[in-house]
Amino acid sequence: MSASAHAFRALTRLPLPPPARQQLLVALGVPAAAAARAAAVSELSALPPADLPVLTAALLSPALGAQIGAALEALTGQPMAAVVLPPPPHPLGPHATFPPRVAEALGMLGRTVDGLTRALPGVRACPGVMDFRDALRLPPPQRAVVVGAGYVGAELAMGWAGMNIPVTLLDRRPELLRGFIPDRARQVHRALVAAGVSVQLGHNVTRFRARAGGVVVFGRQTVGESPQLTGPERSWRADRVVIAAGVIRPG
Repeated sequence: MSASAHAFRALTRLPLPPPARQQLLVALGVPAAAAARAAAVSELSALPPADLPVLTAALLSPALGAQIGAALEALTGQPMAAVVLPPPPHPLGPHATFPPRVAEALGMLGRTVDGLTRALPGVRACPGVMDFRDALRLPPPQRAVVVGAGYVGAELAMGWAGMNIPVTLLDRRPELLRGFIPDRARQVHRALVAAGVSVQLGHNVTRFRARAGGVVVFGRQTVGESPQLTGPERSWRADRVVIAAGVIRPG
């Protein structure tokens, strides 16, 4: 669900009759006919595509909360402050404490992650290696390695980097956010690097080794679509290693 769809759903759940919702949307610049259609439904997806650009602009307007407050005040006769619509849920779940910057860049605010992470083939886990949901239930790490550069791995790396935590993001594939719109994936890649994330694409994890105070991750470069391992083994140390590979994208 997009941010505008989330705001529209929240708007339809307020104690405003359809005529009041229509008046509110008109006050925000939505043409009367489109506002009337929007006031009669509960989901943006039920509206003609031609209505969506102007409705989206209205729903993302900073004035929306004040307009809702004024509409409620006119309806009830009681003084009302600006209404603050609830923010979309974090795609990584309720334990994520950082803003979903990657979801925002990908146009996926309000969606949630489904599915489970997959085990790394032929790699035995050790203490300090965990699923992303387990990692988010703990206090933030001192230094992290995130395995998997899909949506979950990118969002987790971006969030922790925003807390000034050193993060290495590993993936055996040569590109970040495989399957997403390439321009947006490149935008996220640049943002991760600018945030200080060490993005290591084309590196396959070969083994973990528990060490005092953390884990050492070993891996080798990969070549081709298969991919095939090549080159000498490299290593990265962290106090927390998060597996974020194989998770279904937000939907």
